[in-house]
Amino acid sequence: MSTETDEQNRVGGAYYETWISVDVECSGQCPGDNSLLSIGAVVVGDHTKTFYIELKPLPGAKVDAKAMEVNGLDLSQLELSGAEPAEAMDRFGKWAKSLGGRPVFCSFGSYDWLFCAWYFHHFLGRNPFGPNSLEVKSFYLGVSGKRNWNDAIKKKIPADLQWGRGHSHRADDDALEQAVLLENVILRRRAISYALRTAPSLDDFDKHPNQQAVNECPRPMKARNDAGIVASNQSTAPGVNGAQPTPSVTTPDGTGGPGHEGVDICRHGKAGPHTWTQTSDDDEYACLGPGSK
Repeated sequence: MSTETDEQNRVGGAYYETWISVDVECSGQCPGDNSLLSIGAVVVGDHTKTFYIELKPLPGAKVDAKAMEVNGLDLSQLELSGAEPAEAMDRFGKWAKSLGGRPVFCSFGSYDWLFCAWYFHHFLGRNPFGPNSLEVKSFYLGVSGKRNWNDAIKKKIPADLQWGRGHSHRADDDALEQAVLLENVILRRRAISYALRTAPSLDDFDKHPNQQAVNECPRPMKARNDAGIVASNQSTAPGVNGAQPTPSVTTPDGTGGPGHEGVDICRHGKAGPHTWTQTSDDDEYACLGPGSK
């Protein structure tokens, strides 16, 4: 079990966590029998913070030809250039802890957690993430109200919740793909919760008729006034708490919204002014689309 206390995860008196989307590529299905070959990670909500490393295979480990065909890695090259497993796990753990707060391991399925947990304990004797993880498929089932595990396969998850760039099986790319999915699910849930304040019958996760839920930008975003993005007007919609008007920000295109300064592109595209409206009481914004008023 983790010996970490809540006090170690506080900043300015407030407890906080850092969710980290993690993907791995391996030489098979069983840690110890098979090797962990690469780790990719990205902070959920901040895609500028990433981690990637390739590892040397375990001596004498089994190799599943199908797994190697999927991941496209070269075992002989990894023998030469890959990091020693203990070094790789130490670097990954230190990176996760350097982000601040409690690091939360997030993965699509339990496969990635299984390998990382085994490697952390086997080579370091500890796991900086603690004994548990956040499994994105289960999270999706919970917030969407789905009942069957089969509903959480990617083919069944609505396309507008996914990043739509394909699945490369490179660990850092796939970690980003997972982060976008998780962010979309969180933001969709918040948009629906907002709509339900005035229309309780609209609680349909996949086919929500509320325009804000349909058109929201695919990532949780923080307003960044230090980057010159300021609330330029007030919308007439009620705030999330039902008391105050919702601040909105208009920017020249889809690359300049709160939290998107020169990094991400709104899924509506770059063209035309974009209006970003606050979707929660903690300065998170969603894009209403090009030309929105």
